[in-house]
Amino acid sequence: MRHMHKAEYNASIEVPMTKRRWTQDEVLILAEFEAKIPPGGGKSINQILVEKFYTRTLESIKSRRKMKEYRSLVQQLRDCHASQTIEGLECTEGSSD
Repeated sequence: MRHMHKAEYNASIEVPMTKRRWTQDEVLILAEFEAKIPPGGGKSINQILVEKFYTRTLESIKSRRKMKEYRSLVQQLRDCHASQTIEGLECTEGSSD
């Protein structure tokens, strides 16, 4: 079929989308999920994030978590959540200390 009906054969091939870029919203949502995970939950953080953020693979999440910008965003969110709990302040996306 591949040689005789080339057009039909090529149309039948399904190529999965790979390496789709992360949007800012996706990165922020993932960082918020991670910032809310209590330390020492007994389960790998990556596994917890895969369960909550099912549109991405484990490898994709692991790669994103290694990035310096992502780590600083998570730390900002954790600091913001901590200050909000202690002082009753509201956190915004762009807030930093």
